[in-house]
Amino acid sequence: MPRRQTRTILLSQELDRVVADQVASGHYSSASEVVRARLRTLIEGQSSPDATPVGDSVG
Repeated sequence: MPRRQTRTILLSQELDRVVADQVASGHYSSASEVVRARLRTLIEGQSSPDATPVGDSVG
């Protein structure tokens, strides 16, 4: 298994609530799981030909 890095991130109250709701729903057992799953989704989306590169904002 690859070595994991510890990282501290700051979330707005709204994003923190989304993460907490996902954990409370039972879909994930921790905030870390929520963030990892969503980052994987973001990366997978980058493989589509019309995807916006990570870091680029739309609007």
